[in-house]
Amino acid sequence: MGEEQETRPGQDPLALPPPSPRMKAFSLAVFFLFGFALGAFVFWNPFSVSWLPGGGGEHVHEQMEGQSSEEAHTQLLTCPMHPEVVEEEPVPCPICNMKLVPLSREDEKSQPRISEKETAKLWTCPMHPEVVEKEPVPCPICHMKLVPLSREDQESGPKVSEEQAARLWTCPMHPEVIEREPGLCPVCHMKLVEMDRQEGVGKEEGTVKIDPEIVQKIGVRTEHVRVGELRSAIRTLGILDYNEKNIFLVNTKFDGWIEKVHVNYIGEKVRKGQKLFEVYSPELVSTQEEYLSAVSYLERMKAAGNREAIERARALKEATGKRLAYWDVTEAQIRRLEESGEVQKRLTIVSPASGVVVEKMSAALEGMYAKAGMNLYKIADLSSVWVHADVYESERARVRPGLEAEVVLPFLPGKTFTGEVLFLQPFLTEKTRTVKACIEIKNEGGRLEPGMYAQVKIKPAAPGKVVLVPEDAVIRTGERSLVFLDLGEGRFLPREVELGRKGEREYEVRSGLAGDEKVVVSAQFLLDSESRLQEFLRKLTTQPREDE
Repeated sequence: MGEEQETRPGQDPLALPPPSPRMKAFSLAVFFLFGFALGAFVFWNPFSVSWLPGGGGEHVHEQMEGQSSEEAHTQLLTCPMHPEVVEEEPVPCPICNMKLVPLSREDEKSQPRISEKETAKLWTCPMHPEVVEKEPVPCPICHMKLVPLSREDQESGPKVSEEQAARLWTCPMHPEVIEREPGLCPVCHMKLVEMDRQEGVGKEEGTVKIDPEIVQKIGVRTEHVRVGELRSAIRTLGILDYNEKNIFLVNTKFDGWIEKVHVNYIGEKVRKGQKLFEVYSPELVSTQEEYLSAVSYLERMKAAGNREAIERARALKEATGKRLAYWDVTEAQIRRLEESGEVQKRLTIVSPASGVVVEKMSAALEGMYAKAGMNLYKIADLSSVWVHADVYESERARVRPGLEAEVVLPFLPGKTFTGEVLFLQPFLTEKTRTVKACIEIKNEGGRLEPGMYAQVKIKPAAPGKVVLVPEDAVIRTGERSLVFLDLGEGRFLPREVELGRKGEREYEVRSGLAGDEKVVVSAQFLLDSESRLQEFLRKLTTQPREDE
């Protein structure tokens, strides 16, 4: 066997000898192991080769040993200039607006998985990183839209206190001026005031904040809203007139001639029982003679002692005396006639009451013939007078008899007469659309004369306790009514209110106020203008940009 084999004729000298069975088995084993290793390498891809099926994070495979399949992995993107920005979608960088690039596998594994909800807890301004907010509101310095603060900045970034972030300064008259240091306004050179950190955020619309020193300079005054009874007096005009219950007419119940007149002109004051005129009447003279005859007859019957005749004579005397009394002959005149026994040719007519002669008929002259029932004098008692006041139909329901009223006359300034409403006329004056309310007042000193003008104030009954606001605090725009609430520390808030009835220098408030607020009663028009200006600027600066 050690000898070399001889070369056979026709055989290639370079040809390998035929493989032995052991060589075949070894080659098959090596080929099988190499195929198995190559398949495992391709399947698991331990070196994360991107061109293999399992490389680049784009292939999802099942975990070994019965573990559940994990969710599809999304490629994370980041900003080359701001690595703290990590997004799951190819959006521009919220800070520099640069296009995001894919995050490497190693950085992705080391990058903590932060949910969008957790990332959006804090917001910051790209231009002013010291501004940190809990809500996506505009930056208080430049009014730029805030962006979410990254997780790293939240954990390792400098903690800016609310007090430090609030150190902003603005002009009370030009709220668009915002500075980071105190100084003077570049527009009006007014001293800047510290800006409210939460101005425009979580605050009612239109709130105005002014430096307390400026508040004092512009003369802002406040009053408390109160709860009480509405003193809503009705003010109107009236005309004085005679008290119709104290007017007396003088006439005769028989025909006769006026022979003597004692009161000759209108306006003359008379007393009760004072002589007015003397009248001659033949019928009155004959009745006096009959009365004297009855008196004489009664005396004779008394002397005769006939009881029946005495009774008849007394009845005749009484009947004649009643006839004289029916003609307004007084008891004193009848008694004087009986005592004297002489017939009086002229009968004196006296005043039935004290007062003033307001009318005198033309027949009340000496020598005139007056018929029975003719009114010769009209006498008015002016101890009290009536005031006819005009009440508009809109206020008719608030006025009723018995209400107290005050009357002031121009010729007696400072003097107030008090009375009460007697009645209201049951009809409406068509031209003036008013109802006449009659008020009776005492004429102290007799200085009040019918026909005078008067200012009347009727006090209706109080409807109960309501919320009352001063009249000076209300700004009426025609469509709505506003008041400015004093919130303290130079802050003022406009509040819309619904007004009810108007009282003396105050209004009833039906809604909008509770009764424990302070309202501005002066310079509120300046506050209203400032509120409108700040609201306009706030809406202007918070408008979303077109490129956003």
